[in-house]
Amino acid sequence: IQVSGREAWFDESVYPRLAGHPLVAVASPVLEFQVSAPGEETPLRIIGIDVFRAAQVTPGLIGAPERGKLSDTLADDAIFLSPAAVQWLGTKTGAVVPVRAGTDTVPLRVAGMLDARPGQRIGVMDIGAAQWRFNRTGHLSRIDLKLRNGVNRDAFERDLARDLERDFPGRFLVGQPGDEEQERRTNSMSRAYRVNLTV
Repeated sequence: IQVSGREAWFDESVYPRLAGHPLVAVASPVLEFQVSAPGEETPLRIIGIDVFRAAQVTPGLIGAPERGKLSDTLADDAIFLSPAAVQWLGTKTGAVVPVRAGTDTVPLRVAGMLDARPGQRIGVMDIGAAQWRFNRTGHLSRIDLKLRNGVNRDAFERDLARDLERDFPGRFLVGQPGDEEQERRTNSMSRAYRVNLTV
């Protein structure tokens, strides 16, 4: 189950409530945002994850560090790029890529590769580093929930959506990965955010 905000980011204070839910086995916080790269007009999507929790919920987002450099998954200057992003940026493992979010330029070291879908231009880094480096401290984009064995996903989704709407009216969306309606709403929200940034 995924819990996302109706705006680009929401306060991470809701995380303990979801992580401590008796029907949730693991709650994985995620921060997503876009940055620009030198000489490129289209943005690069960066995803900040907690590698320990993502390993149990979305292991495909964990980058592969070089041999002997396992700590790079937590390094504050490291980013793991998809093959499409590496080719697009014309970079390689070990190189430094300066990216920009707003007026801030942040140099990030390419620490390894991601196993991503063909053509998917993304970079993944430690969520704490992403929050700090890009001035998003205390913010999340979504929380991925792995439910305990035997929990009915549809019923849980319905109950959680009701509870969040009661306590935080109009703030959150609750859906399952691949939920077409959820994806449509998220894409629409993302487009609106990009338009606002452009303006």
